[in-house]
Amino acid sequence: MGREQVPMTAGVESRVTVHYRLEDPGRIAVFSRARLAIAAILAVVLLAVGVI
Repeated sequence: MGREQVPMTAGVESRVTVHYRLEDPGRIAVFSRARLAIAAILAVVLLAVGVI
């Protein structure tokens, strides 16, 4: 519990913003625009192919 994962670009003494979940403060809320974009593109491709 004492360690948090940070980006590889963060160095010693770098400031990193951490967002916590309101309903469970022990868990970090992770949001990535790149991950959201990839999921949206994948959903469109799967819809076009007819898998979904």
